[in-house]
Amino acid sequence: LTQLNAIRWDTDGNGSVSFVNVAGYAFAFPGASSGMGCPDGGDANQTPDTCAGYELTADLDFATDDDASSYANWTPIGSYSSTFQGNGRTISNLRIDNSTNLWVGLFGRLESSGRIEGLGLLDVNLSASANGAYVGALAGDLRGGVVIASYSTGSLTADSSGATGARAGGLLGRMRGSSARLAASFSMAAVSSDGLGGGLVGRKPDGQIVASYATGPVRALAGAQNLGGLVGLQSGGGITASYARGAVGAATGAGGLTGTANRGGTYRASYWNTETSGQNASGGGTGQTTGALQAPTSATDIYEDWAKVDVDGDGLASESPWHFGSSSQYPTLNYGVLDPEGFPQRTDYDIDDDGLIEIYTLAQLNAVRWDLDGNGAPTSGNAAAYFQAFPNRTLDMGCPTTIADADDNDCTGYELANDLDFDTDNDGDVDADDPGSYANWEPIGYYSSTFSGDGHTISNLNIYKQGRSSTGLFSTVGSGATVRALGLINPTVRGLTTGNTPVGMGALAGNNEGTIVGCYVVGGSVSAETRQSVVGGLVGGNGNLVRSSYSTAAVRGDTVGGLAGANANQPTHVVRNSYAVPSSVSKLRNNPFGALIGTAWNGTVENSYWDKTRHGPGGANVPSNLGKTTSELQSPATYSGIYAAWDDTDGDAWDFGADYQYPVLKYGGLDPAVQFAAQPPDFGSASVSQQLIRPGQAMAQLQIPK
Repeated sequence: LTQLNAIRWDTDGNGSVSFVNVAGYAFAFPGASSGMGCPDGGDANQTPDTCAGYELTADLDFATDDDASSYANWTPIGSYSSTFQGNGRTISNLRIDNSTNLWVGLFGRLESSGRIEGLGLLDVNLSASANGAYVGALAGDLRGGVVIASYSTGSLTADSSGATGARAGGLLGRMRGSSARLAASFSMAAVSSDGLGGGLVGRKPDGQIVASYATGPVRALAGAQNLGGLVGLQSGGGITASYARGAVGAATGAGGLTGTANRGGTYRASYWNTETSGQNASGGGTGQTTGALQAPTSATDIYEDWAKVDVDGDGLASESPWHFGSSSQYPTLNYGVLDPEGFPQRTDYDIDDDGLIEIYTLAQLNAVRWDLDGNGAPTSGNAAAYFQAFPNRTLDMGCPTTIADADDNDCTGYELANDLDFDTDNDGDVDADDPGSYANWEPIGYYSSTFSGDGHTISNLNIYKQGRSSTGLFSTVGSGATVRALGLINPTVRGLTTGNTPVGMGALAGNNEGTIVGCYVVGGSVSAETRQSVVGGLVGGNGNLVRSSYSTAAVRGDTVGGLAGANANQPTHVVRNSYAVPSSVSKLRNNPFGALIGTAWNGTVENSYWDKTRHGPGGANVPSNLGKTTSELQSPATYSGIYAAWDDTDGDAWDFGADYQYPVLKYGGLDPAVQFAAQPPDFGSASVSQQLIRPGQAMAQLQIPK
């Protein structure tokens, strides 16, 4: 950083500085030889050639480097007129809070002979308040120079509170001059401006933008006008083979690609997302839907003209710098130092841009406990462990950023990207020998966001807890949280509780204060061996809503039910359109128990059933007419009979199979074939008492089907 700072005394990049700055420059480059070691000129006198600029040979970080404290508020480097080669390196955590400079960025101005290539600026935080200021992460003003293969993330705010207002762009505040060129570059930064604002460039009187894009939001401060997803205002030059998809705030002259007060300039094969931007108009370009922008996997359809573009500005079309990915991804850049994902060594954990962080491994599932509000920002003290599970993340984990929350993480929870199995060595036993298996799972705490299984399953969850704590995959699904479309296969949840305060136990959650919808438990068991336990196959205590869910797990406890141990004491605590067929139900004492819910108290049970052929009561305060025979539960092949109301809330959530099968879920993409295969065998009306008796267990403790 000391050497980076010293560039301000050698803005022509020749390695020679004026007398007044020699000491400071020499301190940054101690013992430098004449000519800084640049190659000789080659003449007879071996005259040292002048150096041609600077290059990074390592990543820099203003937050962690030893000399970072000296540059806590960076002063922009002045009028730079030479080459700066980033070599694919990054500069992180650049901070500027400036009320006097008119040109604000890493560089204040880049002159016509200036060139920046292959540089990434990560997590910038820039603020400028001078009237008429130009603000960009890389440079406030590009005066005829060239920027190639460079990018920025973070946030920039230009709030001048003056008559003129400021101009802010995610990478450049302004670019002007016929030779000005910005190519194969992008910005993910959030931009806020009280004047002109663009996701990539604030104002563009001239110059060319080629094969570049912006994804960050552009937010309107008081007085803002002419905001654009890519450029705030273009009045000359051109935009070619580029796009924008960030949200653009409401302001006079706001547009999806550029501000609508278009004063000229050309547009070729350049687009904005009409859905994510919130804008149906633009100064130029063509509006497209998310599907149209993502569907092509090569330079076809709307991207036909992207097959060859002139990136270098030499007048010759070269191979495309674009990587089109899958049909659910936007194009990204693979030009020069940028990798095929368009972001060197950074991973997008929200590929589908639905705001949910994708979970691929047990380690990532475990890391959710450090981010219980699901925003992708782990709690203090746990960041290192969290980011070890999610390495090389993009800004905000890749979740889309919104206008309302432009400076913060905008993730809204988690989703499974594939099935997970705690039996990692597939030997049929979850134990310490299983690599990375979490052989005794510690329940995730009070979870308050969204968790979607996306139709995937978690198999062989194993928990043994001693002491008084809510127990399950989650200890508690919190108020406002939603867990949906998740299957648990063969879980084993055991508890040894003490004391007189009730404690909930369930395969999915010990307690539910939120919404559980489209979830199921097949096989396995949930059991507690001491008093004051509230045990259910899916959830211990339900304090809000369980809908379109079921369980076949064996259950045992003090207050015990096949689906839920208790449906709490308010009419708003509802179990709806669900059922339970537990392989066994056994209780510890003469407390409430049932095949569906141990006790319903004053809670509501709607269109939810248990198999009275297999089991006796459905539970205390559970209406007896909700007990159905095996035939009644299995015979319907569609939404008819007892299931007529099941499509009211969740649409076509169920697959009814054949007339000898119970319904299973297809909600959220769940695979009915997996669920049908995993169900227990159908014993019809035969007694299963022999399956329920275990050594040392009194007959009085068992609820034996008749």
